[in-house]
Amino acid sequence: MLDFLFYKRRNEASRLLTGRINQQTMAGLDPGERRASRSTYCEVVLLIENDGYGQPDYAAAEPVVSKDISPTGLSLIHTRPARGTHVVIGLKQAEGMSFLKCRLGHCTSLGCGFHQIGLSPEGLVSVPARVETELRERFDAPRQEPVTAR
Repeated sequence: MLDFLFYKRRNEASRLLTGRINQQTMAGLDPGERRASRSTYCEVVLLIENDGYGQPDYAAAEPVVSKDISPTGLSLIHTRPARGTHVVIGLKQAEGMSFLKCRLGHCTSLGCGFHQIGLSPEGLVSVPARVETELRERFDAPRQEPVTAR
């Protein structure tokens, strides 16, 4: 029974990522090039790592840039390595946000202080409405400089 729920959550996450691929990148692809499993995908997302108790630390959410995306995962570019085994990724939607719980697959140094973080989604997660509103406001607020964690 638990395996069924795990796979159901993973399928929900896969559908969300597939939808983003379709919305953002498929229009520009050559129909003959559908063999590629990953699509270049550049968007600001929120990286939410766990606190010392294994819970997502929403107050320390950091904006990072996505590199590529597929139904089975995504990779991010960040100025430091990711910590822990799991993270939550906040994705801006037309209305509100979606949050993916992801397993850290790898964190590879790219040089010059940048790291590529490979993630595999495990499912969608719910966050308190107040937290979602605060995180969404970070995206909507005009800024001249990059946002850093508090």
